Amino acid sequence: MKGGLRKSMTWLHTWSSLIVIWVLFAVFLTGTTAFFRAEITHWMTPEHHLSAKSDTPLVSATDYLQSVAPFAETWQISLPDSRSPVLGLNWQAEGEERQRRRGARAVIDPASGTAIDDARETAGGNFLFRFHYELYGISREAGRWIVGAASMLMFIAIISGIIMHRKIFADFFTFRPGKKTASWVDAHVVGSVLALPFHIMITFTGLFLLAGTLLFWQGGNERGGNERGGNQGGPQQEHGAPERAPQERGAREGRTPDTAQEERGQKQRMTTAQEGDEPEQTRRRTSTEDNNREAVAIDLEDLYQQAQALMGQPVHDISIEKPMTADASITFRGSEKSSLSHFRGGTPEVTFNALGEVTEESTPEGAEGIVAKVYGVLRSLHEGHFADTLTRWLLFFSGVLGTVMVGSGALLWSQKRERQQAGQRGYELVSALNLAGIAGMFVALGAYFWANRIIPAGTEGRSDLEIQTVLIAWLICLLYAVFLRKKHGWLIQLAVAGTLFAFLPVLDFVTSPAGLLDAIAAGDWVRISFDIVALLTAAGLWTAVYYLYKKARTPGRKNRPDQRRASPRPQNKQETAS
Repeated sequence: MKGGLRKSMTWLHTWSSLIVIWVLFAVFLTGTTAFFRAEITHWMTPEHHLSAKSDTPLVSATDYLQSVAPFAETWQISLPDSRSPVLGLNWQAEGEERQRRRGARAVIDPASGTAIDDARETAGGNFLFRFHYELYGISREAGRWIVGAASMLMFIAIISGIIMHRKIFADFFTFRPGKKTASWVDAHVVGSVLALPFHIMITFTGLFLLAGTLLFWQGGNERGGNERGGNQGGPQQEHGAPERAPQERGAREGRTPDTAQEERGQKQRMTTAQEGDEPEQTRRRTSTEDNNREAVAIDLEDLYQQAQALMGQPVHDISIEKPMTADASITFRGSEKSSLSHFRGGTPEVTFNALGEVTEESTPEGAEGIVAKVYGVLRSLHEGHFADTLTRWLLFFSGVLGTVMVGSGALLWSQKRERQQAGQRGYELVSALNLAGIAGMFVALGAYFWANRIIPAGTEGRSDLEIQTVLIAWLICLLYAVFLRKKHGWLIQLAVAGTLFAFLPVLDFVTSPAGLLDAIAAGDWVRISFDIVALLTAAGLWTAVYYLYKKARTPGRKNRPDQRRASPRPQNKQETAS
């Protein structure tokens, strides 16, 4: 680190990023896809593609719950939204202990009210989300430590990169195609500057969320002293337990309830208010032979409309304690957070009793305590919990630019040193890791989506097989990069990745029970958007293949640098002769 400030910053920028650059590329790529992890899970569950929109999803949900669990302690209903078209249901049987993320679950079609009981088991978008901060195949603590250390070095690289570039914004408007090193510099600058605020935000917040893994002392244990393995508002608990997508909160796997529960009790139907009755809700008590509780018909649809009017936003989740009884308590939760400091929850709530009277109405103003508020804001920023559809796409595009920034930086290092260090062990190692870490990562990601559709739906442990497909494909790419890299390594791996992504829409059409025309007719834009992004990714990969193929076939291309270097030699000979 000799020389002036900029020279020192150049050295720091180069080496702080290089030693973890392949981890960073994998983290950026999978983290970018995780902005749409609920949508990815929907695409990877083709059995859900048959679901149709309904104007009365709540009626379908309550009819189903009354038929399978009329005397449950609680009902949980996750309504369809723009990210998931299915109804997620969860219930706690009478006398059953309340357990987090357990209990009977079901996913049903909002239009028909029938359970989607043959949905395949899939790791979905949650695997990509979890991989981007704890990797896979090693302990969670080790994975988070590695990603945390990489995030710290990434933050150093960003700050030093800003300092070292004297004309960083002027260079943004410069593009020199076909100039080898200069072209990679331009690509790196564009990817860095265009989304620079995002890069700083996403790196700093990620480092903050994983900061506990880098501390030697953590006040008791590494998860904050909470006996459930979590810290109330701390990074270890919630960053390790991602917010559930709607279909996952209700029933991620689409399993049907036990048949014994289907036979419990008589099916109780909701009744509407009789014509000419007073505004008070009609209540009808019926006794059953197998349960001493009395069923009460409650007009949930009317309460649903009242709740939306009171909250001023759509209802997303409904919780019912002691459902369909005189002691029932019905809580409606909105879909929009009232404060950025709430990374989980924080939506307005309205609670009614069985008579339709409002017993509680709350609009959380923010997390309590400065530490919880800071953590909540940074967590929400990092994971985009606050984002609507447009903002989520902007975050996704910024993540793509971050992936370009990291990938071009890795290739730029190799390009700059090709003449002087080609053939040396260190250079060859970096070149092999570049190929496997960049092109190989796209191959592994494409193989993941293909495995989701090729592995039979009823295969036991198929979600693990999907993940193993990723690792096997990545390992094959690594071995090829180490031993056969010079035999058109980039050309072959990028072509394989491009082919996998290009044919994903075809695979979707062939393996989904609902065709693409049906998806368009049903307005399933989540699925259609996935196929469009797959085609755009394939277009980018095949553009790179075309460039490499054209470069390989250009005669004398490889000799041009040597010719430029050799040009002064005739002058030296004349000077020597003279």
